[in-house]
Amino acid sequence: GHASLLDAPGYGFASAARHRENAFKKMVKYYLLNSSRLCGIYWLSSLQHPLNQNDQVIFNIAKFCRVPITLVFTKADLFHKDEVFARVVAFSHVLRSFECLDPLVLITSSQTGFGVQDLKNHLLFRWVLLIHNPKLKHPALADPDAAPNSRPGVLLAGRSAPG
Repeated sequence: GHASLLDAPGYGFASAARHRENAFKKMVKYYLLNSSRLCGIYWLSSLQHPLNQNDQVIFNIAKFCRVPITLVFTKADLFHKDEVFARVVAFSHVLRSFECLDPLVLITSSQTGFGVQDLKNHLLFRWVLLIHNPKLKHPALADPDAAPNSRPGVLLAGRSAPG
């Protein structure tokens, strides 16, 4: 089997010119709605900022397209562990309405390396499952009528920032 990882950095990136940001948003939405190979999304979002409208648009598209999202919170090093937990719990009211979300939320810090190995393991595990079992999907998104190889393996890594 074959799988690819597509990185879509800068979605919602605050320092980008507004016209570039809008063009990038259109491109990401188009890809999500039209890719026949997309089988999962890893959505990186800073713990510093609440989930925003950009995040919710992507979650809704993923739900519509029946593509699972694994939410990865970043910048955990900026907070005490109790504050990290409190922030994740605060996001839970938004997260509950999106059944496309993986129930496992990953928390990471590129500065300290916290959670990075967990993220790598999760990616590797999902990749191996997809390559060897292309019919597998997130249980909440299972579609019994889907073609067996309808999503042969592209994972999209996106990044969200306030904006």
